[in-house]
Amino acid sequence: MFIMNKPNQFVLLLFLALTILSCDKKSISNVLENEVFEAIEPGILSSINLERISCNVTSATVNFSEQEITDVQYSSGAKTEFTYTNGLLAERLEYHINGFLLFSYAYVYDANGRLLEISRTTNYNNPQVTQDWASVVVSQFSYANSNYITRKEFWYEADEQLSDTNSEATQYYFLNNQQLISKYETVGWYEDYNYTNNNPSVIQNSVNDESMFMTHFNGVNLSGYHLQEFLFGEHWKNNSKLAFFNILVGRTIVELTGEDLLRSYDVYDANGNLTESLNVEYEVDVQGRLKKQYREFTNYGSPYYENVTYVFDN
Repeated sequence: MFIMNKPNQFVLLLFLALTILSCDKKSISNVLENEVFEAIEPGILSSINLERISCNVTSATVNFSEQEITDVQYSSGAKTEFTYTNGLLAERLEYHINGFLLFSYAYVYDANGRLLEISRTTNYNNPQVTQDWASVVVSQFSYANSNYITRKEFWYEADEQLSDTNSEATQYYFLNNQQLISKYETVGWYEDYNYTNNNPSVIQNSVNDESMFMTHFNGVNLSGYHLQEFLFGEHWKNNSKLAFFNILVGRTIVELTGEDLLRSYDVYDANGNLTESLNVEYEVDVQGRLKKQYREFTNYGSPYYENVTYVFDN
């Protein structure tokens, strides 16, 4: 069974290509649109496999254990590992393709499961790291009232002293009536997020003066689609934006924090020119579980593709 969608992008944080392929356009078969179904049995995810095809092929595998994401393995040799406390992401380890640890991240939450602090520590034993990299970057969040969240960021040198440059920054996140982040604002830059049925529908970026228009399959939300929920719990939509981190890193965190399956998006520049587009098709198994995604992207006229396959234990 398939669900179809309409025109095109989504990007993985993948580093080196495995295989050289031709750049001929790959056709994606048409499928039934707006088919309604219910998942009979949610099942337990074992892994999610991703393959990105442009002129090269790169891939990644997201592995699970007891409904927790344990690690992501990239075809380049890089990997990410995760540990949890009370079902929420507590530590994230990023390994470079050389096998050395690059960054470690620690996450702290309040009693409601909202992010309070993120600290990133640089591993200076990694040959890729130079001494001018910040030793520790700490982001602290405060929830003054129901209207906005304040983020303060501190940068420390290797000697644990505050950095001379960019040592402290403050950003603000404004919330809408559904308590979803509707605006991110920092010095000289902001992003506005507009929602329809709790799905981001229009995103406007002040720096590039871009506008993104998104569509979703309203009322279609399948188990395993929202990977951020495995990491950040009940408040995963806001926590993902505050953490600037997504398992399947895309052009923007917001595109993956909708209530329902993403159908498509189009991005226009200040002159109204279409610069990027994405089209997604979905396949479900006989039990109504998400089985595959087919993603077709166009970036300034250049197409590429991603295939996402879901593997269940039962």
